[in-house]
Amino acid sequence: MRMGSGFKSIQTMLVVAFLALSLIPLVGLGLFAYERSSSALVEAAGQSLASAPKSGAELIDRMLFERYGDVQVFAHQPSARGTAEQIAAAANFYMQAYGIYDLMVVADANGKVIGANTVDGAGKPVETGRLLGRDVRGQEWFEQCIRGGFAEGTSYTHDLEEDPWVKELLGGAGRALNFAAPVRDEAGKIVGVWSNRASFDRTARDVLDSVHQQLLDNGYTSAETEIITTKGLVIDDEDESVQFELNLSTPAYPPPRRSWRGSRATSTRPTSAPRHR
Repeated sequence: MRMGSGFKSIQTMLVVAFLALSLIPLVGLGLFAYERSSSALVEAAGQSLASAPKSGAELIDRMLFERYGDVQVFAHQPSARGTAEQIAAAANFYMQAYGIYDLMVVADANGKVIGANTVDGAGKPVETGRLLGRDVRGQEWFEQCIRGGFAEGTSYTHDLEEDPWVKELLGGAGRALNFAAPVRDEAGKIVGVWSNRASFDRTARDVLDSVHQQLLDNGYTSAETEIITTKGLVIDDEDESVQFELNLSTPAYPPPRRSWRGSRATSTRPTSAPRHR
């Protein structure tokens, strides 16, 4: 009896030992599977989060490229070389046809503003008469175009800025994108410069709003969007106090913090992340 009892005890111990040994690889396999699935979920979430700003950046690039071409077409029209009234008539037509511009001005070869739109995109009067006769010599958009720095088929462009003329005429922050192109006579000589000031709110801002809504629809309820220049300057952020003030190229914001594309970048981050300040 004692031998039988001892045998059963040893048998029980062996069964327990074998069970324990068999569970070890199972537990290890379970942990491995968990880590793999967790990593896959994180990667999938990251790709999903990254796809929205990427598609937004591509849409902004396409939209701005169209604006890049617009100014060349406008500057090429005979009316660009006409009287103030002829320039205003053409500019007013473009303003209402496109609906995304805040201002259009034309300067002659001496840097004198000789024409501008007189209505906005909705057809409402804009007091641009005060701009006529102003001297734009020394301003980058004029100097680069009048000196022949742009061949036919190319345009002057500039990052988003707080345009003083747009602010003066329309109020608000005056955030606009400047596109300019040389005005040439029939012989190809540069006789002036046409400048379009595209509204940021009716171009890139509309795209950002769409991207933000897409993120919300995908469950990223705390996501934010911003636009950053290649030099790291934040030019659009839900926190307006950092616009044109915060530069993310400093060591405090390492490269993984940003996602560059082309001449600018879009970035997303949850609101739970540290704020800029």
